Formats: sequence, structure tokens, C-alpha cells
Amino acid sequence: MAQSIRSKKFARQLVAMSIEEDRVVPERVSAVLQALDKKPPREYKAILRAYRNYLKVEVAKREAVVEHAGPLEESAQKQLAAFFNDTYGRTITIVPKENKELLAGFHARVGCDTYEYSARQQIEELARKVASQTI
Repeated sequence: MAQSIRSKKFARQLVAMSIEEDRVVPERVSAVLQALDKKPPREYKAILRAYRNYLKVEVAKREAVVEHAGPLEESAQKQLAAFFNDTYGRTITIVPKENKELLAGFHARVGCDTYEYSARQQIEELARKVASQTI
């Protein structure tokens, strides 16, 4: 069933109420859900689905999931955080995640944006350059 424009707009307003100082605040989310539960609006389930989806997007926009090979040093995390903060103009939290499949480097995701600086990516880029220069 398609969600109405009204449900989506209301869900966006609820998300706006759940954010404080550029962060999703769990206490506010809980308060919003309690208020909805006490007096369920029309299209209650559609509003809850839209609210959940918009919250996921908001959290993802404020986190950088950094997959890395081996340990990720604190100084590297600070450099990445500074880069992402400057790039997006908001505070980005680094969420390190070790990935055994990476040989070296990292793969970072902020919302829908992906940044890759891994050995695989560098080798593929080098292979493309060599292939384009063959005689």
C-alpha cells in the first residue's frame, strides 16, 4: 500500500522533533513513539514505517562506517572524522568495522556516499591505466 504524502510529511516532522544539536536523540524518539501510541493518528502504520525509514536515513547521514584491514589507529580515525566533518559541514561519527577481505586501506560509507582507498581499488585503477596504454 502506498503511503500518502500527508503521512510522509507528518513522519518528516516527527523526525525533526527527534533531532537535537544535529543528533537523533533516543529519548526524543521514545517520547514521539509514546505520544503516537497514546493517540494513534490516521494511517498509523504508514506513519510509523515512514518515521523508521527517515530515522535510518538521518542516522546514516551522521555516521561514517569505515571498513578497514587490520587495526585502525586513533590518529587515522581523527583524520577521517576531520575530512568528513569538513566535507559534509556537520559532525560525522566514525564507526570502525574490521573487514578481513580487505588487503590494505579502507572503505567508508556516509549515507549514500562511498569512499574507497583500498589495495583492490588501487590495483584495479592501475590495471585500467595499463590496459588503456597497450599498443
